[in-house]
Amino acid sequence: MTKSAMAAARLGDISLCDPKNPKEDKDLYCNRNFADDVGYNQDCKDVDQFCFMCCEMEAGVKHMPERNECFAKCDNKPKGGNWIWVPESNAVKA
Repeated sequence: MTKSAMAAARLGDISLCDPKNPKEDKDLYCNRNFADDVGYNQDCKDVDQFCFMCCEMEAGVKHMPERNECFAKCDNKPKGGNWIWVPESNAVKA
């Protein structure tokens, strides 16, 4: 219980969560913060998950404005793919 209360109150360094940081820095972060859980460590090293996991670790739930600010940086990373609008595909067919 004490561990979860401390995690909720934590406000660390959210600059560590920048998706533009080098891969080596991200891997080091994951190894330091998720050393005791192989699954979390692997998830942390996933390009799509690193930033979000880092934000959750660095800004506890008692610091939601800071956490949301951190999450916003995660959402601004470049996304691949092209969307093509095909209006006929959404038409209801009788």
